[in-house]
Amino acid sequence: MATIALIDDQNRYMELCRRAIPEHTWLGPARCWAEAAALLKAHRREVDLVLLDVHFDIPAEQLIGVPAVTDPATLDRVLQRVRRRQGLEILRRLRR
Repeated sequence: MATIALIDDQNRYMELCRRAIPEHTWLGPARCWAEAAALLKAHRREVDLVLLDVHFDIPAEQLIGVPAVTDPATLDRVLQRVRRRQGLEILRRLRR
C-alpha cells in the first residue's frame, strides 16, 4: 500500500483519512512548513503521495512568505491572506 504524508494544521483530517482508508501508511500531520520539511526529509524515499491543506491557522512566526509590514492593521490583513494561501507556499517549496 501507499505511504501518504499529510500536511495540515488540524488533526481531524488525519483521523478521517485513517478511518476511511486504513490500509495505507499515514505520516503526519505536519502542521507547518518546518514540520513538513523535517517529515519529508526523514521519509524521503517512502512517501508516495502528499495531501496538503491550503489554509493554515497557525502563529505568524510559523508562516512562510510573510512580507515585512510595520502597520498593525495592515499586518493583520496580510497575515490573514498568507494563512489562506499557506498551502500554496508550501507546495512551491515542495516542488523545489
